[in-house]
Amino acid sequence: MSQQLSSNEICEEQGKLVKALCEAAQGGFKHDLYEKIIAIEIEVEKKLLNRLKSIQTNTFERPDIIWSCCHYKIIQHFRSRFREIHPRHVVEKKKTKKVFFKFLKTCAIFYQTCISELISKFQLDSYRPFFCKWTSSATVSSTISNDEMSSIPEASYSRNHMEALECVYNCFIYLGDMARYSSTCLKKRGAYDRALGFYDLAHRTLPGNGMHRNQIAVVWASDECIVESIYWFSSALCSEDPPKSALLNLLKQLIAFYRRCFAVHFEFVSPMMILLFIISDCCIHSLKEIQPFKCPSIMVKDLENSLLQSNIRNVGYEKKNLYYISSAFSNLLHCRYFNCNDRLRSFYYRFSSWLFHQTLACAKEVESERAPTSYLTSCLPSIKVILARVLESSPAFGFIERNELEQLSYHFRICEKFFKESSENKMLNLFEDYNEFGLCKSFICLFKRLNEDIIGPKLNINPPDYTTHPFSESIKRFYQISKILNLLLS
Repeated sequence: MSQQLSSNEICEEQGKLVKALCEAAQGGFKHDLYEKIIAIEIEVEKKLLNRLKSIQTNTFERPDIIWSCCHYKIIQHFRSRFREIHPRHVVEKKKTKKVFFKFLKTCAIFYQTCISELISKFQLDSYRPFFCKWTSSATVSSTISNDEMSSIPEASYSRNHMEALECVYNCFIYLGDMARYSSTCLKKRGAYDRALGFYDLAHRTLPGNGMHRNQIAVVWASDECIVESIYWFSSALCSEDPPKSALLNLLKQLIAFYRRCFAVHFEFVSPMMILLFIISDCCIHSLKEIQPFKCPSIMVKDLENSLLQSNIRNVGYEKKNLYYISSAFSNLLHCRYFNCNDRLRSFYYRFSSWLFHQTLACAKEVESERAPTSYLTSCLPSIKVILARVLESSPAFGFIERNELEQLSYHFRICEKFFKESSENKMLNLFEDYNEFGLCKSFICLFKRLNEDIIGPKLNINPPDYTTHPFSESIKRFYQISKILNLLLS
């Protein structure tokens, strides 16, 4: 209802904006017309900010509706204009870029102001402590005084506070999108990094949502990083609120990769690319788009067998890609679109079993000191797949025997002697991080039932000072996973 009220108030300006954009699309660069468009946009922003500043904490009207009714329309216009301008018309392109940059700057100021206002008015830093750092470092400060702050009641999980969090989340997404558009249209260096930074803030605001994951994947896809983009699109699909565009984006990436494999006659430079190709073939083999490029089924079967007979410690197994691809594989099986794919599920069982025994072998060799500690970085990615499968079939544990799981837990406990102890106590919140570990929703529901806690259980972990260790991220995951295994077997 609140969105409707705000929409009615800006309806007149929206009509003016659409008319001005239509006029701008009909001819070349018109400075006065673009100034009029930006003036309309600023007027809409002022109205929404005034409403935001005047509301009480027991009511809420969302200022982020301006994205769909105003900002996105203008961005789409500029993107089409850049495509239409002839390469020889350098002056027109330069003028259009200048106006577009001015527009993006006003948008960024608006969203930064909205975030600061919402954090202060609704005391959102009591939900997300990192907001304190945002309000102290944001380029636009809040206009709420200390007296007003002291009269605001202590934050609680009310509907209005949650709507405010969602609004802040959307503002971070839009700031990231504008940084991304700035990079693609204006060729500005570092804009992709800024976009990823805003998407990370969105993740820390509402980690269960999927839109920021989809946008991160779009950044990687723009940079032609196929493995990373597929991982993030799959992560978006199995989030609590998967965006509609994530599935289409994922299929586009899989089709593009499949065609690339066809172009090189299905000759692969590493086992990881074989794995990604098999997953792609399972997911899109029936789509008409790939029929002219389709690999014979007997060749796919040979590739599967060669992959599952290889050793995870070979040079061709890039640890980073193993993490991304095995995680994406796990995520896909928990997406509604793919969970009925029998061929994909069948290969997933075989791959998971192979990955489990490879992990167990790595842990044994590290324990017996026949292999360096760095081997742990080879086996850690597989834990994500193993845990997802084990927890999905809990309490029967499915295809992994309990005694095998106990062996893995035992060897991991033995391996702890290779790392320094630390008195610092870290917390792992599974409810917020389950997507990062590839844990399915049924796992969260199980823990909600067992613990009767809407937030989910927090596990104490005592890792070493991994900030200075050469394998810092792997060690951090190692300790987190060890605690999860111990919890499973307790």
